[in-house]
Amino acid sequence: MNNSTLEDPLSDPDDPAYNPKHVEPVKPARGRKRKSTCTASPLPVKTFASSIPLPTRTFSSHLPKKTKIECGSGSYYVEEIHTCLLCNGKTPDGRVDKEASNLSFREIKRLREHYSKHLYNEGKIFKHVPGETGNVDADGKVIDEFGSKFKYNCNVKNCWKSKKPACGYKEMALHNAAEHEVLERVLADDDRPVLKRLLEQIEEAKEKERIATQPRPCLIPQCPDNDTLHTNHGDYQSLKGHYSSQHWKQWFMADPEPNQQRTQKVKEPRRGTLCDVCQTKVFGDENCMIEHYAVIHDRLLMGILDIKNSEVDIANSKAVILQLFPEHASEFEKKV
Repeated sequence: MNNSTLEDPLSDPDDPAYNPKHVEPVKPARGRKRKSTCTASPLPVKTFASSIPLPTRTFSSHLPKKTKIECGSGSYYVEEIHTCLLCNGKTPDGRVDKEASNLSFREIKRLREHYSKHLYNEGKIFKHVPGETGNVDADGKVIDEFGSKFKYNCNVKNCWKSKKPACGYKEMALHNAAEHEVLERVLADDDRPVLKRLLEQIEEAKEKERIATQPRPCLIPQCPDNDTLHTNHGDYQSLKGHYSSQHWKQWFMADPEPNQQRTQKVKEPRRGTLCDVCQTKVFGDENCMIEHYAVIHDRLLMGILDIKNSEVDIANSKAVILQLFPEHASEFEKKV
C-alpha cells in the first residue's frame, strides 16, 4: 500500500503552501490609545422583557372577510375589506390600487370619499351640487373646478369646513358628497345594480353605527338620574358604573363567594388604592372602586346574573341585560 499523502482535489497546485511561521504579526495602531468610555456601572442592571407578543401580519388567502363588532345592542358583522365596485381595485393602467382594494364600511367616510371621486369624474355630482351662476356651461358642467375664479364655502351649519377659507368647486363638491350625504342621493339616482346594493350597504352600516353609539339612559324606574344620557365611551363605562354603584351596590358590598371578589376596601382615596385583582391604582371613594370592579372585571354582569342575591327584580334585571349584555340574554333566561 502506498503511504504517500493524497492530494486535495480542491487545492490548486500553483498556490503556495500555507506556513503559519511566515504570518506577519498585526502592527498596533499609531497614536495614543484612547481610554474606553464604557465603564461598568456599580448599580445592578435590570432588563425588562415584555411578555406581550409583537403584532404580526399574516398574509393568507384565507383571511376572514368579515369582522364581528361588539356593541351595547348586540353583535353584528360588517364587511372588513371592500373592493371598489367601479374600478375593481385597479388604477386606470391596470395596477393594484391600495386604497380601492382596502375600503371598509367600518371607515365609512373613506369609502364615501373614494366613490365620490369616481362619480364626480362621471359627472354625476353636478346635478346635486349646483355650480355658481356664470360657472356652468350650456351642458350644465362646471367651468372653473379648481377655484381660480369662483370659490365656494360649505353652507352646512356647524360643519368644520364652513369655518375654513373658500375653495374650488371640485373640493367643495367632494366634501358634500363624502360628509353631507350627497353621495347617497347620487347613488339613489343611479340605475346600476351594484351601486344600488352599495347604497343599501352604506345605509345598513350607518344604522348599525347609530344604534351602537347612541346615548343610553338608566332603565330602572323612579331613578333620579333617568334623564341623564350616557355615551358609549368605553363601552358605556359610565352607565355600567351608575348601575353598579346606584342599583346593584348591595350585591357588591355583600360577602363574596371564594375567589370571586366583588370590590375591596378603599385605603387611599386621594393617592389611589391598588386593585387586588389587576394592581391598577383606583382613585376615589368606594363607589369608584365598585365601578372599577363592575366595568374592568365584569362584576356587574355577574351581579345581574345572580338573581337570588342581587335585590333587583327580574324585570329590571332583564331590561339591563338586554341593554348592555344582550349576548348573555339566554344565560339570564336559564336562571329565571
